[in-house]
Amino acid sequence: MELCEIRILWCVARLEVTTQEVAPGELGGKRGRTRARVGGVLVVDHRTLARRIVDEAMGEPQLEHAFTGRRAIGGLGERVPRTKPHTYKVACGMATRVVSFGRIDPAPDRLICGDASAAAGGMVDGALDAIYIDPPFGTGAVQRGRGHAYVDRRDDPDAFVEWLAPILAHSRRVLAPHGSLFVHLDYRAVHYVKVALDRLFGRARFVNEIAWCYAVGGKSRRGFGRKHDTILWYAKTDDWAFFPDAVRVPRRGGSHMRLVGGVQEKTDRRTGRVYRYPVAAGKVPEDWWTDIETLNHSDGERTGWPSQKPERLVERVLQAVTAPGGRVADWFAGSGTTAAVAQRLGRRFVASDREPAAVDVAARRLIAQGRALASAGNPPVPLEIIRGRI
Repeated sequence: MELCEIRILWCVARLEVTTQEVAPGELGGKRGRTRARVGGVLVVDHRTLARRIVDEAMGEPQLEHAFTGRRAIGGLGERVPRTKPHTYKVACGMATRVVSFGRIDPAPDRLICGDASAAAGGMVDGALDAIYIDPPFGTGAVQRGRGHAYVDRRDDPDAFVEWLAPILAHSRRVLAPHGSLFVHLDYRAVHYVKVALDRLFGRARFVNEIAWCYAVGGKSRRGFGRKHDTILWYAKTDDWAFFPDAVRVPRRGGSHMRLVGGVQEKTDRRTGRVYRYPVAAGKVPEDWWTDIETLNHSDGERTGWPSQKPERLVERVLQAVTAPGGRVADWFAGSGTTAAVAQRLGRRFVASDREPAAVDVAARRLIAQGRALASAGNPPVPLEIIRGRI
């Protein structure tokens, strides 16, 4: 019996192939790309094996559709048979590492390679001022970036909510009384998740449905282009924190108001009251954001991780509800945007992701930024990178 180890989508999968599956002989693909000599013990066709690993490595039900229409490799007669499905486990096995930037602090920021539910469940009650999560959107597809990819959950809203519900419950538990939760979704599941959040927090704790509008992406021939994501904002209690002056944006010119000496004015025709708005003071944004564009492929902020969100978007969220020194979390860290923004703004953070490759990307990003901040005389607290089980 031979043990083969293949790395596909940054997850390590092991597969045992028995001698009874194929008789000794020579195997070759239809196109003659690969040939393998079988000596009565080992059967390995790498294209078939790669397909097998993509289907089973994650152990997620949404991958079952990948077998539909799959053709057999010429010469083998049938694909490598499936084994009994196994429960998904995070493939993080390296030791914990603490990176110091010159500032002594007994409670470092934390970057965790682990499951979202485990990371959230490990927090103490009332520990966080804000949580921003950008979970998989349930596309049922492999999301690919520049050199990185991950398998999204299947397109089943009910199953999506069932999977996300425990994470949302833990999130509510670990929020401080003034804390807020932001859940970033698209059209596929946002309405289902909102109903679940209404039941969890109470409808009175719903603060905003923020529409993040962008211009890039495909267009539809049978409807209006889907050009926005939705961020649901819920508060732990009625006493949620909000810092409007921290998120002011410039006032747009050419409005219906008259401009008098740098002040926009309008008069209420019914009461005669005059309203004045200094242009230099800006304004608090509405709940539809059109001034933050999604990252393009050549953007310098890009890390190569798929579905990466711009720092300006997360920056507005965190500045709206936290002060310097506040504690924030992200259970679906991806490339580490939430953590990077928190580090730069002087907030404390805990971030997790189940994908080892994502943690690698986020770690490099946070270490590079932490060293840059330290060189500029503003060192962040140490960074603890936890790659084992939590």
